[in-house]
Amino acid sequence: MGDFIIEFHEKTIVNNQYPILTSSRKGIFLQTEYYSGNQVASKDNTGYNVVPYGYFTYRHMSDDNIFRFNINKIVDKGIVSTLYPVFTTNKHLDSRYLQIQLNHGNEFAKYALLQKQGGSRTYMYLSKLKKLILTMPNSTTEQRKISEFFDTFDSLITLHQRKPPEDGELLWNSVILHPTVYSKIIFCNGSNYTKKALFVRLRLKSTSTIISILQRSFQIYS
Repeated sequence: MGDFIIEFHEKTIVNNQYPILTSSRKGIFLQTEYYSGNQVASKDNTGYNVVPYGYFTYRHMSDDNIFRFNINKIVDKGIVSTLYPVFTTNKHLDSRYLQIQLNHGNEFAKYALLQKQGGSRTYMYLSKLKKLILTMPNSTTEQRKISEFFDTFDSLITLHQRKPPEDGELLWNSVILHPTVYSKIIFCNGSNYTKKALFVRLRLKSTSTIISILQRSFQIYS
């Protein structure tokens, strides 16, 4: 991924230069909102990493081999601890597509497991992330279509979670006939998706199911 990832190096030069962000497994938040009005960062946050709008950040260490990559979509510029690398992608890789792959894809999960070298903690420095090999379509247009497809299905899954139907096939029919996803269903059929695979995603509420199918169809880039 080294050819697609651009590291961002800006750091704060004064205390409280920008709002402090919390990058968690639930997403990215203003720290004061996440901790109910409290600020838990150091009193002096000079030297913190700056996260521009649309850029990634993540905690580079994990005790259970799970990493969460978040994109700043809440402020023009925020700041995070130096334990949280900051990066973006170049024009050849859609950032939302990469986020889905990193947070839910099997390839990154397997790669992260390989980085555990004794002890109980796994480290994923940005230099290691750049060595990751991901299966993905060459076209950013195709990448964006896939991202939009997942986002649409996530919204529908959330909707149906509120009242699970007794008949799973009924759930499938309500989704496949939904006007906002019909065109995307056609696209997925062209990319070796199957009705069964899509239904499994709905039933298991898992992004990784369909990503696994995608990875069998696309060329590998490093």
